[in-house]
Amino acid sequence: MSSTSHRVGEGDTLLLDGPASLRITSGRASILGCTLKPNKSYLMRPHRRYPAYAETDFHAEVRLGEGAGAKIIKGDSIGEDWRDVANRLQNGSTVAVMGGSDTGKTAFATLVANTLCKRYGGTAILCLDPGQSYLSPPSTIAAALLREPTYDLAQAKAFTTLPVGSTSASQDEEAYLRAVQRLMEHVRKTGAANIVADLDGWVEGGEAETLKERLVQIIKPSHLISIDCTIERVVEAVMGWGGVVNLVKRPSHILERSSGVRREIRSMSYSRYLKNASVRTIPLGWVDMEVLSESLPEYPTLLNNVKPDAGLLTYLAGEDEAQYHIGVTTKYDRGRRVVKIYTAMAGPVKRIAFGRVLLTVEGDEVGYL
Repeated sequence: MSSTSHRVGEGDTLLLDGPASLRITSGRASILGCTLKPNKSYLMRPHRRYPAYAETDFHAEVRLGEGAGAKIIKGDSIGEDWRDVANRLQNGSTVAVMGGSDTGKTAFATLVANTLCKRYGGTAILCLDPGQSYLSPPSTIAAALLREPTYDLAQAKAFTTLPVGSTSASQDEEAYLRAVQRLMEHVRKTGAANIVADLDGWVEGGEAETLKERLVQIIKPSHLISIDCTIERVVEAVMGWGGVVNLVKRPSHILERSSGVRREIRSMSYSRYLKNASVRTIPLGWVDMEVLSESLPEYPTLLNNVKPDAGLLTYLAGEDEAQYHIGVTTKYDRGRRVVKIYTAMAGPVKRIAFGRVLLTVEGDEVGYL
């Protein structure tokens, strides 16, 4: 990594594109409502942009990895409308953040969660994008409890991770909505006073609009934040139960990512959750099984798709049925009724679910069923 020093004037912003690290050596700065501690190193994930806002003049040491970048811009990169909406939220809020891909949904969710957390304490954050999940592996959705502000929601630890079985809600809407319903039930049991739901980015077309309407019916947000996106039936639904709808602009400095980059991010995430994995032989008679998509065949036929170079992405749960781990089914022995699954999960397996993603043990997507 190359190392550089930066001086940022009060009211301006240092934009950092990962992989990078940032250390504030003097002055005061914050990222999306999280005040950065002096002389602490903060790691920035690849293909993510982090806006370090100068609350006072500050000096920083920045280390940049391959493909990373840093630049100073005048003013606040996220805009007054974002901060105004976040600051007007009251205790007991359930906030849904909606927008298309690369509009800043996760950045806004981070700002809102940090604002609520600082004022009122523990805030539940839901990542509902199975294609770009930061709390759990791709093809799953998850929830975490934020007890203090964070510069990156990926730092939070998920208390519930549930499988969707695909990397887009559009690939299997019913499986996606069932997972969201279960996730909301677990979140409500925590008693969290404030909830922030970061929705997926599928918003264009009639099917997407119908899905979003059904989604907000499950979440029942008191506040809908819509970034450069208006879906009338969703707005009407939220206002119908007395919710508030805020339309905000997409910031001009949001990092745009191609489909290839998104696929690379998923591959890195699969690899991280499969780190230190090994092959486990699991008798199917010992576990409960579920095929997540109603459009897929039952498991004996489904598992015939398993090939040496294209395993089936699989989800495993133990005693805690609200916390799934991923694995790759690499072999199905029909005669012995056992499967071989490459997974980092330790402990007894009580339940297995099968999705539609074909995956190598290295974490590369090679197809979909």
